[in-house]
Amino acid sequence: MEDNKIGNNQSDAELPQKLANACLGLVWSSETDFLWQVICPDLPNVLNSQVLLQHYNYAPKTKIETTTLESFFAPATVDREWHDELEKNQVRRYRLLQKLLQDNLSDIRVYLVGEIEIDVYILGKSCDKPVFHGTKKQSSRASQTLPKIIGLSTKIVET
Repeated sequence: MEDNKIGNNQSDAELPQKLANACLGLVWSSETDFLWQVICPDLPNVLNSQVLLQHYNYAPKTKIETTTLESFFAPATVDREWHDELEKNQVRRYRLLQKLLQDNLSDIRVYLVGEIEIDVYILGKSCDKPVFHGTKKQSSRASQTLPKIIGLSTKIVET
């Protein structure tokens, strides 16, 4: 099985491409099926519901719920006896996508924004922004990496 962890010998910059490959043609089923999109929003390291609403220009009183990745993906990662091969393959792909996210992001949260037409944001922190302290001579020893927010988005329709 392919190693999903982006290690020290690979750049975290590869994560968006790995996510795009994992999501290619993958839809979230609701009353209408929508594809997943990889997003790398320029959000602060301290992410919460209000920051998300402001960043995406939602009204301040917009309904927003949060859940865990495991809870959100649960319906898509369970094999059912009635699944045909296509559905079984989709379950396998969702399990791999979940593992890819878990292996490479920390503090993963799923945000569900709105009612009826619900925007879904799966966001987590990936370290790939080096920040240097001190002089250039000291920077290689005193460098630190700040998290970058990376994730996925889609839409759910529930009437």
